[in-house]
Amino acid sequence: MKITKFNIYRYAIPLISPIQIKHLKLKKRIGFIIEIEDETENTAYGEVAPLPGLHKEDMLSSLQQLKKLRSEFLNKELPSNLGRLEGEFEDLLSDYNLYPSVRFGIEMALSNLKINNSKQSIIPFYDSSIDNSIRLNGLVTGSREEIIKKVLEYLSNGYSAIKVKVGHKNIEEDVGIINAVVPLCKNRANIRLDANRAWSLEDAVDFGTRVEPKAIEYIEEPVKNSMDLSEFYYETKIPVALDETLVEKPCDFLEEFDWLKAIIIKPSVIGGFEKAKKWTVNALKHDIDPIFSNAFLSGVGLASIAKLVTTLKLNHLAMGLETFKLFKIDLPVEPFTVNNGQISVNDIYKRSLSIRKDLLEKV
Repeated sequence: MKITKFNIYRYAIPLISPIQIKHLKLKKRIGFIIEIEDETENTAYGEVAPLPGLHKEDMLSSLQQLKKLRSEFLNKELPSNLGRLEGEFEDLLSDYNLYPSVRFGIEMALSNLKINNSKQSIIPFYDSSIDNSIRLNGLVTGSREEIIKKVLEYLSNGYSAIKVKVGHKNIEEDVGIINAVVPLCKNRANIRLDANRAWSLEDAVDFGTRVEPKAIEYIEEPVKNSMDLSEFYYETKIPVALDETLVEKPCDFLEEFDWLKAIIIKPSVIGGFEKAKKWTVNALKHDIDPIFSNAFLSGVGLASIAKLVTTLKLNHLAMGLETFKLFKIDLPVEPFTVNNGQISVNDIYKRSLSIRKDLLEKV
């Protein structure tokens, strides 16, 4: 497979409402789209979108790496086994020391080129028996009234998992909101919480002992110090999910911790599809749920993550892949749709292949 075209485009797409990332408030999402083409004129896209407040790299440093990859890969014959996620990307890319967002984008582009060229799935090779639908994790934030209204909307639309952000209000408010949400979701949807390391152990335990632990599927990163996670669980009996911790640890650190229910895998944050697969395999080995999410990518990047979820046969788990609803305008020409709390992966992947070029600026 030879790369005969390697274009880089910048995009900036507006959000419906600003999103809070640590101390930053973002009104639009900025990133790059890679467009590559092989000698048979098959085209594929990758997305590189470092998120301020989450990624260490920024747009400028990511662009520098992309330009280097373009000069290295253009008109170069690449290995034919790319896309199986069995170490071939590590062999090809390890010497470049790529930032996680760049590594994700180039792995995505090359995997998609292989799919579009040979009609093969990422792993294993295309199998028509693979389930094509993914259940979504509805995300709610805002005031008590806004959260309850949104929860009711999700329930009426068939969602089986709802995630509520906590830790950004005072504990009394958070407790009141969750205790109002619990009876609404009983026997209808799992409740997931996300604290983004907002609390000290004392505050996290204060919150956790005032809500019903059996009503909570898990809480993501409840404490500032990861060394306090087990203590939080023993005090509250609320299972924990890891998110930010994955960036700090090797995937083989996972064990059958009695407090650990799930890990949140963001491929563009941990550094690509191969690393996402490694985390998944290790999590399943220890009876931990691998929940895929994304760092507010456009529909282009999100569709490829969804395709990876189906090829890893994780469709039984609700995934955090609904962020496309946050954009006023998205890159795919046809907007994605949700039916009964689920997306059709084949449908959104096909839609992601047709991009609004009027939203792209060549660099």
